Amino acid sequence: LFLLPLNPAGRYEVTNHFNFAGAIPGTIGTIVQNLLMFFGDQNHERMVANVIFDAIEELARQAVGAIGGLIVNTLENWLSNDLNRLINQYIDNDGPEWLRDFFTIGSDMISIVSNLEVLSEMNLSKPRGDGTFDGSQNWVGLTFYWRLNCDANDQNCGRYPFRMDELASGAEEIDLVFGQFTGRLYQYNQGVINLHTMDLQYGRLIMFVLNHMILPAIADGATNLRDALLNLANCPNFANRLTGGRDNLFGVISRNTIQSWCVSAMELVGDGASLLIGQLRLDTRMDLEGTMTMVEENSDLAVDQLIDGIWRGHLRTSSDSGAEFLGDFNGHKLIINPQMSSMSSGE
Repeated sequence: LFLLPLNPAGRYEVTNHFNFAGAIPGTIGTIVQNLLMFFGDQNHERMVANVIFDAIEELARQAVGAIGGLIVNTLENWLSNDLNRLINQYIDNDGPEWLRDFFTIGSDMISIVSNLEVLSEMNLSKPRGDGTFDGSQNWVGLTFYWRLNCDANDQNCGRYPFRMDELASGAEEIDLVFGQFTGRLYQYNQGVINLHTMDLQYGRLIMFVLNHMILPAIADGATNLRDALLNLANCPNFANRLTGGRDNLFGVISRNTIQSWCVSAMELVGDGASLLIGQLRLDTRMDLEGTMTMVEENSDLAVDQLIDGIWRGHLRTSSDSGAEFLGDFNGHKLIINPQMSSMSSGE
C-alpha cells in the first residue's frame, strides 16, 4: 500500500513545554538543580534531606578529606529516602501553614525553569519533491503557575497566561522570540525540524513576569522577592501567634525579638533568591531540533494537527553551553497561509 505524503502547509497554534532544569550552563545551573531538589515541582519530588547531606558532605571533604565525604555519602544513601519521606509528610500535613506556603512559593519559582509552558505560532511550507520544507516559529505567549492558596485538586488554579507583546512593551528590554528552520517529511506523516537557533532572553522573561505581574498579584503589590516574602510571612502576626498574644515566649524570648528574627530571615531568603534569579539575566541562545507526527482529519492530505512532538536542544551563553534539555509540543492548524505554501528554495 502506497500512502501519499501529507501537506503540512499552514499556520499552527502550538503548546510547548520545556524542562531547562539541567540545561542552564555554569555555576548557576548547579544552583538551580539544588533548588529543584530542595523545593520540588509538579514533576519532581522534594529531596530536602539530599540537599542537606550534600552540603554536609562538602564540608566533611574540606575538613577531613575524601574519607569524610565518603562516610557522609554512605549515610545519605542509607537514610535519605526515609528522611525525605518524613520531612515531606511534615511539610505537607503537620507543619505550620507558613512553611507550606514557603515551599509552594519556592516550587512555583523553580518551575519557571523546570516546566516552562510556551504558546507559539508555527508556519510550515508545502514540501518540495524531496520532502523538505521551510518553517518558522514565533513565541506568542507564556504560562506560569503560582499555586499559593490553591486547592491541590484544582489543576487550573494559579495559572497565569501572558502574551509576549505584554512583555515586549514593558521593562527589561525584552525582544520577541522568533526562529526560522528547515525540515523534512518522511514516511508520509513523520516530520523532522532541523537544528536551528533562537535568541532567548530567558532571565529577563523570568524577572519581568515575577516582579511586575505575579508578585504584585499575590503579595500585596510587592515588586521584588524580599518585599513579597515579608508581606506573605506577616512577621508581626507570626510573632503574635507564636507567643499566643503575650509579650514573650516561655518568658525568655520577647515577641519583638521573634518578629525581628522573622523579618531578618525573610530578608535574607528574599535577597538571596533575587541575587540568584538576577544572574539569569544573561542572554542565552537556544539550539533546537524536533520531531513530530502529522495528522490529517478530512482525507484531503492537508495536515490538521501536529502531535507527539519532541524537542531536543541546548542553551548557550557567550562563554558556555549546558547539557541537553527535552521538551514536548502539540499543535492544531489555525489558517492556511498561501505565502508559506509557495516557499521553497528553488521557487
